[in-house]
Amino acid sequence: MPAIDACEPQVLHALQKDHWAIVSKPFAIRTNTHTVYADCLLERQNNGHNEQAIILEVKCFSNPQTDLTEFYTAVGQYQFYRAAVVANQSTTPIYLAIPELAFARLMKDNATAIAIRQNDIKLVVIDIMKEEVVQWLP
Repeated sequence: MPAIDACEPQVLHALQKDHWAIVSKPFAIRTNTHTVYADCLLERQNNGHNEQAIILEVKCFSNPQTDLTEFYTAVGQYQFYRAAVVANQSTTPIYLAIPELAFARLMKDNATAIAIRQNDIKLVVIDIMKEEVVQWLP
């Protein structure tokens, strides 16, 4: 089983406040030879009908000294999860959830911003202290 990131409880609470329900935690993504685990599968419902589902991976970037190393790992993990989802012929989007402060630090570097765009990484930015969703980046 995957390790739980330190900010995961706050991230999940923020998403629950934003009307997302946890369906599976962790969420297994299988390939023909491996099983990997994203942090969770979430659904948003409207009038009892599934409106949207997303796969979520949480990264806290809790130490500014290791932001770049953690970013490398997060991008690779995100890309593999997305490839595994496509291999399963699913269209469920994957989002990387990160704290607002980490997002601000990462976006100061032009190369990081370009890498996010080039790799088509979907982000959900969370205010960890308020446990609120700040923004969704497609």
